[in-house]
Amino acid sequence: MDSRIFILLLVPLVSGRSTELEMELPDHLQRMVRSENVAGFSLAHLHAVDALTNEERGQSRRDIEAHGSETSSDKHSFALHLASGERLRMTLKRRSIDTSGATLTEVTEDGKREVTQLRAADCFFSGPLEGAEGYANLAMCDGELIGSVNTEKRYYEVHTLPEDTDKRSIDDVMRVLVTWQDAAHAQEGLMAGDETMKRRTLDELEPLEEDGLQISEEEESEEESFEEDGVEIPEEEEESEDGGRRSISARTVVIEIADYVDSHYLGDIKAKMGLNTTRQITNLILNKWSSAAGVLGNRKQAGWDITLRLVALEIWRKNPSWYKTKASDSLVTRMHAICGNTKHLPYDQVTIHTGNPITPKGKVGLSWIGGVCRRRLRCTAVRGANTNFFTELHELGHSLGLRHENKMANCASGSDPVRGFMGGNRDHLRSCYKKVLDATFTNPKKSCVHHQDNSNTVKTF
Repeated sequence: MDSRIFILLLVPLVSGRSTELEMELPDHLQRMVRSENVAGFSLAHLHAVDALTNEERGQSRRDIEAHGSETSSDKHSFALHLASGERLRMTLKRRSIDTSGATLTEVTEDGKREVTQLRAADCFFSGPLEGAEGYANLAMCDGELIGSVNTEKRYYEVHTLPEDTDKRSIDDVMRVLVTWQDAAHAQEGLMAGDETMKRRTLDELEPLEEDGLQISEEEESEEESFEEDGVEIPEEEEESEDGGRRSISARTVVIEIADYVDSHYLGDIKAKMGLNTTRQITNLILNKWSSAAGVLGNRKQAGWDITLRLVALEIWRKNPSWYKTKASDSLVTRMHAICGNTKHLPYDQVTIHTGNPITPKGKVGLSWIGGVCRRRLRCTAVRGANTNFFTELHELGHSLGLRHENKMANCASGSDPVRGFMGGNRDHLRSCYKKVLDATFTNPKKSCVHHQDNSNTVKTF
């Protein structure tokens, strides 16, 4: 049994909005801390504490690298010490989304497609806070530490300082940058920026042409609406080709996800977070889905054993020719494009990570309610250069049939009064979601989650 406790200590002399610290940061982190969404920032150290002797030891890049390379799945206790004296205690499990047989495709700047097997990583930790409502996720991969902590009062992001900025050896105690914003402001931004598609037929949704999905100006101007209209699933929509059926009575589902990262998203995370290498981008996406899998993996609350499996990850340093984007693009345009051009591939769920330019600027997520397994409706669009997983989880919830909590009658009361990830709390799976998940997972049109459609097979357009 692993007996280490990790403590993240914020250095009080450089908290708040220190101009001296700000000038010490590289350009991309200066832009980050000056953002209107950042209320404060601080340097921090990660300490490991022996649970038996209570002895503390500051963690170096070499230590972080070692944590990420371990094969143990033991729980770890962490504590976040704030400059204000507040202490956040958390118990995190090593969680890694299932990537067995997954492919990694990188489209280079000259348009060349390079396809390899996705290298499995076991460097992701997530779990609830102790003694308070909240959730944390940390990625300790390749000697870098990134992640987020969500509490009732604040939302924190943790970012690794570049080695040339930290100017410390691999064996010196490592410093990280922590930024924060008011939790209520962050929750309002998530809910206000989330929309789902209004009712329409597939004929109205397209046409699909040889060079990709073309969205008419009328439809683009109509755009999406809030989720109260739901989504109409046409009867003629194809079922996926299935194999390896799992019994519904076992109440076990596996949701096979393909994630596409476009060049706009890459530009945003490079400018804001300094992430640019293939490994950094891959670790960011895997950390998001690993954390989401941890929340959904609560059978007691969900009523089902839910496994997320990432079967394909594509990183586009140059967007495909059919993915026609322009300054006036909206999330709906990009979501339609990815749905139309991946509908022949055997995925249960497709997510496009995208970035600026986007209109309107405040939109961060888009999905079809109940779209999972439906070839032209199973897509979600996510925008936002950050280290959390909340929008990905929220939009996947819509795709699984979940509406916002104020639209689900059975969430108005009950034994689980804490808001969930469909109500702005970002990380809690409420038991009142069971009824909807039951309806989704027992629906014959959602049978893809009871089948294995991908098995070590490279899929291409």
